[in-house]
Amino acid sequence: MMRCVFKSVFVLFFCVCAFQSHAAVIRADATGFSSDARDFWGVSFDDGAGFIQSVSFDVSNITGMHFDFDPSSASFLGNPVIGSKNGLSNQDITIDFNGTSPTLLTFHFEQDSFSSGDSFRFQAETDNPLILSQISAEIHQDTLFTVLLQDGTSASGNFAVLSTITANGISQAGVTIETLSTIPIPAAIWLFGCAVLPLLIRYRKA
Repeated sequence: MMRCVFKSVFVLFFCVCAFQSHAAVIRADATGFSSDARDFWGVSFDDGAGFIQSVSFDVSNITGMHFDFDPSSASFLGNPVIGSKNGLSNQDITIDFNGTSPTLLTFHFEQDSFSSGDSFRFQAETDNPLILSQISAEIHQDTLFTVLLQDGTSASGNFAVLSTITANGISQAGVTIETLSTIPIPAAIWLFGCAVLPLLIRYRKA
């Protein structure tokens, strides 16, 4: 009988731990053959609870790479330009970067604005003096993407090449990451205690 109780307690503890966390799935990508193309970059909140507070793109891991926001450059297209969106407006998005050749680009979102099912794309030209050809998507592998949820949970991941099939016009790099958001430990202990107590009472009666 005692063995059955311990088995039940273990199963209940596992279930409570599983209940403690849920995944928020966020995807980022670069798609196309030139970084100066509209909607080259994108972020989508594919699944999960909560809201995204900010996301950032860091290209410092790629030798020689930086964003090109230099107005004196002949190829200057302007600062980052928000393109197609779903569930967001331009007013929901604030862009943060330093200087005209930054390696870090951060997007902040109005409270409760960027939720599951929402997405946006943007144009932000990159430059790399070491690469003479167009800065296509697959060259952006190793871009570090970081997401911060409003509950303080964060996660990061590096871009990897997703496709370089040039025959049908596909060039893509990106990453899908999951953030874990937990319920408070006191709440988890309360749930566990409520589940175990009836078993202990039943064992004592037996």
